[in-house]
Amino acid sequence: MGQYKEKNCPTCGTTHRKQGVYCSRSCGNSRTHTHAHKKHLSAKQSEHMNSENALDARDRATKQITLERKKHTNRADIDLQEMTLDDFMVDPQIDDMPQGQFRAGGDLWTEVD
Repeated sequence: MGQYKEKNCPTCGTTHRKQGVYCSRSCGNSRTHTHAHKKHLSAKQSEHMNSENALDARDRATKQITLERKKHTNRADIDLQEMTLDDFMVDPQIDDMPQGQFRAGGDLWTEVD
């Protein structure tokens, strides 16, 4: 391999003897875009996202995600999500309480000798 002439990197200013203008890939990838160029890219992206093809693709993706969620959702989980705290509050029947237990103020107490 031949030697390259010594040059300065326009991004970081280091001196190097590599092929190309930049000393590394990271320096070569760092570009500054002008305000006019950013505006042009924004307009093109907006034009694309509002086109019929993009809207159709977005609708198809949304339907696919919905189908996947339905497929992986457990029916028992949905039933649990619809339940409230009152559905879980079950008071023991007074007749079913063993000897030495009583209810006071909504709590179940056990007598200790």
